[in-house]
Amino acid sequence: MRKLFGRIREKYSIHAAKATLGKITQEYMIPGTDVYHTPDAPAVDARDLHLILLYDEKMKGKSEHSKIDWVVKEPAGQGITTVNVQAWVNERTKKVLAFPAFTKETKPSWMGQTGANPAPIKGELFTISSGGIFILDKMFENMINYRRFEVDTVTWLRKNYFSHVHNRTHTTHENPKYRKAWVYLANPEKWSDISMYDGWKPLTIWPPRNKEKGEGVYYHSSRSNPLVA
Repeated sequence: MRKLFGRIREKYSIHAAKATLGKITQEYMIPGTDVYHTPDAPAVDARDLHLILLYDEKMKGKSEHSKIDWVVKEPAGQGITTVNVQAWVNERTKKVLAFPAFTKETKPSWMGQTGANPAPIKGELFTISSGGIFILDKMFENMINYRRFEVDTVTWLRKNYFSHVHNRTHTTHENPKYRKAWVYLANPEKWSDISMYDGWKPLTIWPPRNKEKGEGVYYHSSRSNPLVA
């Protein structure tokens, strides 16, 4: 009987996977190949909501946020990756490229310049539906220009309370909140032909904010003086 139920579950899983792939039309397939921008479609579709970390011009208040504003659902605060990246920014376009520093892939040769040290990256977290992941995978050209990774993020939460002893309000931080989130990191193979002479420079590493722990983090800020991340 157990074997019978096991076979039923297996067939149901296969059927569910095929049904999910069937919902992904040809527009989500990489042109000229039989590969999808979302190769993990069944696993993505199995979850109603996801968290996505955005760290470039698609953050709120930035020039490209309107491109994804209709895709994401609600902001979920700021988040910092617990893994390191090597991040660069184009001085003219403000485009940010963050390469994974936790894989064995060959990095572009121009990344050997002084200043692009491995460090976590800070961005904004948003909730997003499974359908939204499919859309972003195509927008970022997942598996070509970028690769989507699920990483641990940490959010430092502020807490205000009034002290009757000191007769004033204090601001502290609660315990750090850890959450898994998707992040799009640049594919080293795709970006190997660009150069620092095209206007690319290391993204600024900012020191931790008051009460936050850890080392400095990459952050795409509009401010020029890295006093507060």
